[in-house]
Amino acid sequence: MIEEVNVTQVFDPVTLTSPKVVGFAKDRLARMIRRDRGHPALIAYSVGNENGTDSEQGADYVRQLTAFGKGLDPTRLYTHMTGWGSTDKAFAHDDFACTNIYDGWYTGSFADLTDPGAGTYSMVTIQQAAGGKPVMLSEYGAEAVATATGYGKGTYYYQGLMIDEYHRLLAGRPGVAGTMYWTSSEFMLSPGSDSNPGRPMPGFHTKGLRTYWREPKLGWRVMFSPGRIDAIDAVLTAPDGAVDQQVRMTVREVLGRNVRGTLEITPPPGTSADRTSIPFTLTAGGTWSTTVRLTGTGVANGATGEVHAVFDADTEAQPRLLKVVTLAPLEASFNSIGVTTDGGATASDFTQSGSCYSAQALAAAGIVPGGLVRTPDGPFTWPDVAAGRPDNVAATGQGIALSGSGTALAVLGAATYGKQSGTGTLYYTDGTHAAFTLALDDWFTTSPTAGDHIAAGLDHYNVGGRSVTRDVSLWSTAIPLDSTKTLSAVVLPSTTPPGAALHVFALTVV
Repeated sequence: MIEEVNVTQVFDPVTLTSPKVVGFAKDRLARMIRRDRGHPALIAYSVGNENGTDSEQGADYVRQLTAFGKGLDPTRLYTHMTGWGSTDKAFAHDDFACTNIYDGWYTGSFADLTDPGAGTYSMVTIQQAAGGKPVMLSEYGAEAVATATGYGKGTYYYQGLMIDEYHRLLAGRPGVAGTMYWTSSEFMLSPGSDSNPGRPMPGFHTKGLRTYWREPKLGWRVMFSPGRIDAIDAVLTAPDGAVDQQVRMTVREVLGRNVRGTLEITPPPGTSADRTSIPFTLTAGGTWSTTVRLTGTGVANGATGEVHAVFDADTEAQPRLLKVVTLAPLEASFNSIGVTTDGGATASDFTQSGSCYSAQALAAAGIVPGGLVRTPDGPFTWPDVAAGRPDNVAATGQGIALSGSGTALAVLGAATYGKQSGTGTLYYTDGTHAAFTLALDDWFTTSPTAGDHIAAGLDHYNVGGRSVTRDVSLWSTAIPLDSTKTLSAVVLPSTTPPGAALHVFALTVV
């Protein structure tokens, strides 16, 4: 148990270090120590949550409170909960560091959690900033709304996926002192307020693992699961949609004990599986695999089924999606309008606000329909599409038929609502495949992060029939290929347009 002084989100360091706030915090800390210093479960005190500790003045608040607390109870550890990641200035005064991270929810992707190049909210950079002290992930989580359907942000599925991915990424990582999910149960907010970027639910905070009425969500069941299902490859089909394929499924034990369960399979619409309920046994640290035959005809592109590994009434592994993906050329998969004309009436779905690139600004940069776009990652052909028509793929797991051999797959595109990344799959003609990560900077950003290059810098964009003067960018990046093989298809990552999404305008093998 960690007890915390209720000084929260006092961002102004002058206010935070004022006699009034410091005096209040010392009083609260003293009361906690007097009351609970004999409690056997108490391991540490926190002197505040997400305050202005990204400054030297804010760090001095932590110094004062920690010194005061140790004068009253020197037997416990002291820390503070930061929301500033590696830019926090107060780690020197902690016995161990605590950081709140929401990679894959408010910004970025789950993979940023342990990516040293991801910046501020990577555990790697935070551990370095903390001088090698143990680091606890003191908050992470995702809203999950009972009425939200599908698999994107705001759903039960996505909350469970976040828990499973965070556990996978941090398991056995040196220096990680533990994790704490925020929060156990839903609670009420002030009327009209909302904290959910995925599925708004005004008046409720829905990150809880249980509903407001204390009913367990999928995330609750996944939190305590002894097993994990490996990601399942998409079933690729020709345009006629015919399916007849053996699909391999693997379950791994992750908590170090012997367990039994049942693999439950819901095949994608339009298909059937030769087995839908399969008992299995796992030894501690072991794996179990099986193959299921999936057949069907006329299956809709992107049809999705589910695979569950259920252990008991209260626990199951994070479900995996069983998808049928029909391969099509990139241009046949365009599903988003990313360019409109200045002053035009055409609406765009490039972002939730309808903001998008300007055809005139692109032309000023030498980018016109069907024209060549030269970038550091390779040459591209800009979509030969009139402004106001679908001209890019907002990535939701589409299968792209693309043939060629080379050292890299070059991508021309941009992210919306912050830098985004996701995992896709490369398929080769010899039947092998490999996962890849596609990361693109936000179109509102003008400074590239590692791996991205500016393909074009533009001086304005369009929204709602008007032009707005502001610098925006188009990006390119490159994904390594096995140069000894021939690429046959690419399955794009799954993102959540028109919100946080990856948008692809062109692909080329170089």
